[in-house]
Amino acid sequence: MGEIEEKQESKKSKEQLNIEIMKANYLDESETYYQDNMRQFTSNISLLALNTFEASKLIEKMNQDTDKFNQLSYNIQEHTKLIKGKSDKIKTKISKISDLITKHHSN
Repeated sequence: MGEIEEKQESKKSKEQLNIEIMKANYLDESETYYQDNMRQFTSNISLLALNTFEASKLIEKMNQDTDKFNQLSYNIQEHTKLIKGKSDKIKTKISKISDLITKHHSN
């Protein structure tokens, strides 16, 4: 081999070495990029899980409050029925008393 051929071969080897170094650098940068993204993704998933847990607790409390409100509403309805029944009885008694008084004054 001549000197020119050796220089060309050496130049090709250096170019190939530079290409391999660039590939290694790209691979390293790519790995770092994906590791950072994976950390961020994991962090976001953790926050999502925490928010989901908090939301489920709030919904559970809301359901409990709704149950209490429904029970209170039922109690009010029953109380209203009871008072109406008593009021009707009192009206009937007053009406009878009124009729007796009217008959008594008529005689």
